Amino acid sequence: MLLRMNEELHNETVEEEDRAESEDDDPIDEDDCDCPAINEDAAGYKENEPEFFSRFGDDGPQEGGEAADDNGDDMWNDDLIPDPLTDDEDDAILGVEGRPIPSRPHEILALGKCFNNADEFKYALLTYSLKTEYDIKMYKSSSDRLGAKCTKHAEEKCPWRVYCSFEKSKNKLMVKFYENRHICTRSSYTKILKSRAIGQLFEERLRVNPKIKPEDMVAEIKREFNMIVTEGTTMEVETIPGPLPGHKQRFFRLYVCFGALKEAWKQSCRPIIGLDASFMKWDIKGQMLAAVGRDDLDLKDGDDYTIFSDKHAGLLNAVHEELPKAEHRQCSRHILGNWKKTNKDIELERMFWRIARSYTPEAFEDNLEIMKKYNSGAYDSLLRTAPKTWSRAFFKVGSCCNDNLNNLSESFNRNVREARRKPILDFLTEVKRTVMERNANRIFLTRRWKKRFTPRADKEIEINRQKAKDCKRYRTTGNVHEVDFRGDPWSIDMDKKTCGCGYWQLNGIPCMHAMCVITNLKLDLNDYVSDYYLTSKWQALYDEGMKPVQGIKAWKRLGRLPILPPPNRGNKGRSHGRARFKGSQESSSNPNRVTRHGRIPQCSNCRKEEHNKARCSNPTEPPPPKRPRGRPKKQGQEPQGVLSQASQGASQASQGASQESQGGFSQASQGASQASQGRFGFST
Repeated sequence: MLLRMNEELHNETVEEEDRAESEDDDPIDEDDCDCPAINEDAAGYKENEPEFFSRFGDDGPQEGGEAADDNGDDMWNDDLIPDPLTDDEDDAILGVEGRPIPSRPHEILALGKCFNNADEFKYALLTYSLKTEYDIKMYKSSSDRLGAKCTKHAEEKCPWRVYCSFEKSKNKLMVKFYENRHICTRSSYTKILKSRAIGQLFEERLRVNPKIKPEDMVAEIKREFNMIVTEGTTMEVETIPGPLPGHKQRFFRLYVCFGALKEAWKQSCRPIIGLDASFMKWDIKGQMLAAVGRDDLDLKDGDDYTIFSDKHAGLLNAVHEELPKAEHRQCSRHILGNWKKTNKDIELERMFWRIARSYTPEAFEDNLEIMKKYNSGAYDSLLRTAPKTWSRAFFKVGSCCNDNLNNLSESFNRNVREARRKPILDFLTEVKRTVMERNANRIFLTRRWKKRFTPRADKEIEINRQKAKDCKRYRTTGNVHEVDFRGDPWSIDMDKKTCGCGYWQLNGIPCMHAMCVITNLKLDLNDYVSDYYLTSKWQALYDEGMKPVQGIKAWKRLGRLPILPPPNRGNKGRSHGRARFKGSQESSSNPNRVTRHGRIPQCSNCRKEEHNKARCSNPTEPPPPKRPRGRPKKQGQEPQGVLSQASQGASQASQGASQESQGGFSQASQGASQASQGRFGFST
């Protein structure tokens, strides 16, 4: 066991033959160790540490005492384990019940310490994190190179870091760099406390009692190490009870949250959540709701979070009840699709997008006033759509996102469109594999990008930099500036990172006005762009990919009654197909067929445009007079004249035909032309 292996590595009192055999396996020799040398004489301690006895008293090693026979068994004792972070000049850290933690010659991690394999180093790193309660994560993990650092390394510049690699001279992994100093605060969780690490901690106990529940493990880790274990992949199945006790239950619905995606979202993503539903296409009808659970992400009441969805009443009510303080944005494209049903005008659509993309309340009001003057009816109907939920002018600052479209959810629904035609288990398997492969492909994309900011952020920064050429800055006192862009001045506060146009504080990227100030004053652009756009955050999002899952044959047998499938909700009778009706703004699936997009409907009741008979409230207009049958009559000429001319032309044609043999071909042609003119009434 790893625990016993670590104890053997730190054992100081062994037999002479074992001591000679394990001389090369000693984790730290006197030359490699950077800690003070330990002598049998107390004077040696006083030479290296003058205040040793004053600080530790009788707990220090004494000649002939118990410390001389110390075999290292107490290094895993919670009450006696030393804190590797304490320097010799620091005060002693009090352990459980206020007892001081005694100093030890070997720390859990130390410069020059050797390990037999990577798993042994990871276990030592886990032990260090549990004992010290610092949040540690791996930044490099392979069979011969491993590295870990404090999670506050990027934000608070915490210097703690350890690097271990293979050493040929000892044929082992050796700690070659170790910065044992923290400036951050301790936390109650750690990134390396995952399912595999928990399995190592409870390996012996699970052998004795295989029925230990996960919640018992979580409570034990909380009690023993004061560490919080977050849930991994969560799956909850809700069933309908049978008619009688003991009967089979029927499937109702289930909830799945992938642990790898959940943790990556917490660490690297902006606080944006898309929410959308789509229909299942299998014989057993149902819906797939692409959502995340509140408890899994610790959203609490939703403060500082943003939810995207369409205007579905069920989604609106659910978000309001579960996350009352969350910002709930509605998809402007869905709003436009419903609003255009009674306002089919391309100019009104342009005005709608100007209103949706307004960054300030003043611009919002100006664009609304323009629509009111153009079409008052469209203005009144637009106010009933709650514009503050889809216009950028009223979005909450802090999410670093100006998006008012739910494209992410729509894209996900499209990617799993074929999977939604399969049964539930096959559907879940297909969705997991789709997400797993997408994350794996993204890893290569993120590693090839070498710039500081992500591609989209880098492109946006460059666009604003080019627009800043047309801006002019005016000096003022303090770090506040006035920038004029084509006669439109704005105020910029560089300390607060705000601009009067509203773009900077909403997106987290300097606008062209702020870019003008940064360029003129030669400021560092990196200090004025949000950390959400860092490439390191982008790369960390896909570092921890989803793990493969064993087949159904390897699943654990619970010994319970099987669950009945849900009832078939399909409609009886003729099948109407599985494809839904396309919206007016959506393209047809058949590229060879002309769509009705852009056509203006005409009412058959009142003969007016932009609505149909079903929604018409106007009085019925009489139909136009029917067109008379036959050819149209020419005004001022009798039909008999036309017929006489036709007969005359026909007779001339016959005369020309009789003269054809005598060289009268031209006369026959002339007669035929006169006949045709007489038939259609074109002759004068």
